[in-house]
Amino acid sequence: MKFFNYFTTFLIVLGAYFANQMDLGHIIFEKGTFNLRVSDLFIFGALICLFFEVVKSSIGSVGNVYESMLSMFVSIAFLLLFILLPLAHTSTFLILTVMSFFDSIAGFIITANAARRDIGMASHPL
Repeated sequence: MKFFNYFTTFLIVLGAYFANQMDLGHIIFEKGTFNLRVSDLFIFGALICLFFEVVKSSIGSVGNVYESMLSMFVSIAFLLLFILLPLAHTSTFLILTVMSFFDSIAGFIITANAARRDIGMASHPL
């Protein structure tokens, strides 16, 4: 079931990303303009999702290892799309790819540290 959550999220992000070349408008400042594009909003949304994903991986559960593996598969899919698909040769897609790898590596590290802490606590009872 978790695979479908990852896969559908991946498809939603991928489909919406490729329609991101629209310009949302200009916010005019005193000494220049600030262009906000849909791709910038995707990066902002991905950062928020990354934060919640890292917080979720710090809470110990049985499925953390499986979630980390699925996250690594999503990262590999991002990397393959970046390499093979000419439409994905943008800086925004590269940033999303790096964030996906960060999520998978952070999940593995946090899970390993939590397991080491749990084993250490079990060997030294209070």
